[in-house]
Amino acid sequence: MSAVDGWQGLSPLATLFVLLVGFVLPVLAWRSRRHFAEDAPGPPPSRRAFYVSAFFTQIMALGLALLVAREIELDVLGPFRVEPLAWLATAAVMGALLATLPARWRSRSAASRRRQAVMVPRTPLQSVANVALCLLAGIGEELTFRGVLHACLWWMTGSWWLATVLCSVAFGVAHAVQGPRSMLIVAGVAFWMHVTVLWTGSLHLAMFVHAVYDLITTFTIARWVRRDETEQPAAQA
Repeated sequence: MSAVDGWQGLSPLATLFVLLVGFVLPVLAWRSRRHFAEDAPGPPPSRRAFYVSAFFTQIMALGLALLVAREIELDVLGPFRVEPLAWLATAAVMGALLATLPARWRSRSAASRRRQAVMVPRTPLQSVANVALCLLAGIGEELTFRGVLHACLWWMTGSWWLATVLCSVAFGVAHAVQGPRSMLIVAGVAFWMHVTVLWTGSLHLAMFVHAVYDLITTFTIARWVRRDETEQPAAQA
């Protein structure tokens, strides 16, 4: 099946979903990264603005994905199955990422740390919002990218590998605000998550690992941001 045949086979709603989530959303994310650059005019977006934008984007994409899944009668989640090797392999991948997190933080540029300072929670209310956002991302992004978008692209291209690469690239670019290195890491992790979905036949493992990893990293980085901000005035004194 050619890509043209795939496009013709997609409904208008599914086509709109592919264009918005697979192209428009990553492009907007790529453009928004300039607001966090060191030479950006004016202050970076507020933490409130970041959370509002993140929740809106997550809910919009998830809602559209669910509509498309219903229209094409796609069983997105799949049956819950525990594949020990898949869980162990994924735990090893996530463990390696967490183990290298301190070194990656120390080597971040000033602009990268500036971005993280905006995105991590500071107050108890923001911590609650962060938990909700991590859970929403774990469920919504996996269902949207690993589930519905991948299924549509697989249908369009007739190739699991090509659909996986396209989804992984789109997912990585959608996280461009985190910086170039993080974008590449996110794309690589996304590719692995597609493998786990193929391996287990469901999204459960990918959803669980995604949410847990986001929770650990955001709260860990929030602690490092507060530590750095405390040490900077002392070093300048």
